[in-house]
Amino acid sequence: MTASSNLVGQSINDRWDITKLIVPGPLATGGHFSNQYVAVERKTGREAFVKAFDLESALNTANFTEALQKLTEQYHFERDVLQKCRGERLSRVAVPLDIGEVSVNSRIGRVPVIVFELAESDIRKVVVTSGTQQVRWIYKVLHHTATGLSQLHSHQIAHQDLKPSNVLVYADAEHQICDLGRSSAVDLRTEVDAFSVPGDRNYAPFDMEFHDGTMHSFDRRRELDLYLLGSLIFFLFTGNSTRSLIVQHIRQRSLSTGKTWESTLPSIRSAFADALFDLRIAVEKVDAKYADEVCAIARELCEPDPKLRGNSVSKPTSVSRLSLARYISRFNALFAAAPK
Repeated sequence: MTASSNLVGQSINDRWDITKLIVPGPLATGGHFSNQYVAVERKTGREAFVKAFDLESALNTANFTEALQKLTEQYHFERDVLQKCRGERLSRVAVPLDIGEVSVNSRIGRVPVIVFELAESDIRKVVVTSGTQQVRWIYKVLHHTATGLSQLHSHQIAHQDLKPSNVLVYADAEHQICDLGRSSAVDLRTEVDAFSVPGDRNYAPFDMEFHDGTMHSFDRRRELDLYLLGSLIFFLFTGNSTRSLIVQHIRQRSLSTGKTWESTLPSIRSAFADALFDLRIAVEKVDAKYADEVCAIARELCEPDPKLRGNSVSKPTSVSRLSLARYISRFNALFAAAPK
């Protein structure tokens, strides 16, 4: 047990009282170097979510000075990128209500914490525990998520770890993207920038495993975000990510992969076509009228070749291939057309 796992009863900035440790359930992902709490605001009584960073865990490693430096740098980056978002008031991104430190009786002395609005759930928990949702809800989630990604991109930030557990659900049927710990910002440095796969490998496109140095460009990071957005479409309708469906079809058909991206791409394309067929079957069950539209969007966003991903090249050159504006509009139109 470390200091960050024993904060109940402590206060943050004389404003928040930490009341409960959140014990991760079987559906939890991430959070390897942090603990989560519920806190109550003294003046209003409203509850909030607290992320407490576990810097003390570095002291249990062989090279603790290096580990502590890395954890501290990771915290500073996440704090700074969230502060950047907070200053821009991004409506579809979970930004901090407060940032501070909690004094503790430990070798570290202080635990850095970030306070957020408390969400009801995330879309992974909703789908896994409740099954298929109403199609109107699905389109609303996709519209809000695409808007959040666009807001980040407009401020030169790529999320890079968008997955179902990182899309929050609030009581007023609103949704926000959360967890920017694996993000990349043009004007902020982080060690994650050097990773060939910055986020969760279980959701990442296959091309990222063949790292050629282009991941350092911001457009390359936007291509990743588009793929991850498309993967949410697959998850919301089928319960599986794009990657998991592709892996299933590669195994079922005994497709071969090579040592280079060029030799691997044909097999990925073939399995992706099968995954799109799975998606079509799932969409037709709940919204047959717009199955073509949904599958076309998913095909563009999850295009295996990142150089072709996004808006069709046949569109006017004034529209960026990586712009999310068109997808935001399309998701909104689908939401408006869905039965209430």
